[in-house]
Amino acid sequence: MNSVLSGCEFNAKVPRRRDAKGKRELEYFAPLLLGLPRHGQQSVWLGIIRAPVRETSGNPLTMLKHIPPCLSPELFSLLMRMGHGDEIVLADGNFPAESHAQRIVRADGHGVPEILDAILKFFPLDTFVDHPASVMEPVDSETPEPPIWTEYRTLIQKHETREIELRPVERFRFYDFARSAYAIVATGETAIYANLILKKGVVMS
Repeated sequence: MNSVLSGCEFNAKVPRRRDAKGKRELEYFAPLLLGLPRHGQQSVWLGIIRAPVRETSGNPLTMLKHIPPCLSPELFSLLMRMGHGDEIVLADGNFPAESHAQRIVRADGHGVPEILDAILKFFPLDTFVDHPASVMEPVDSETPEPPIWTEYRTLIQKHETREIELRPVERFRFYDFARSAYAIVATGETAIYANLILKKGVVMS
């Protein structure tokens, strides 16, 4: 939203709370534009302005059919903006997502298999490369294959018409791939070595 009211530029409105009567309010984050001598206009933090919101009857949230609940509006929008060859990282809870992401979406409370299953309903994997799905290789070569990888194979096979092998990637090389990825989804996954990179393909008409 970009409306101007009484010298304040309102950049965002987000439902934050309910007032004493149970009505929702919006908090407007409003930097006040002030004309300062020799410096022109500068944004000065004004604070938060609250305004009541009119609710319709029934569920106050706008719902869509057949969209998995774990796909937030931010994540769904991100998936739609990605193009052919862009990569997305589904990161476990131990992954340094905030320091590696060009764009980040929080999915706390959700595991990677849940997010993966939901994403693959809409997200085509790239058919122009040999390995459109990569996982982080355990540091210790004696470590058995992480059990969660079996879940990934099952879910990918469920949604894809071809067999796709997971490509193990050395830990620090995986970090490099994550830094160049389009986005990282920071999940609450507790399994170790559960990080997964997906390369987006093409939707054929």
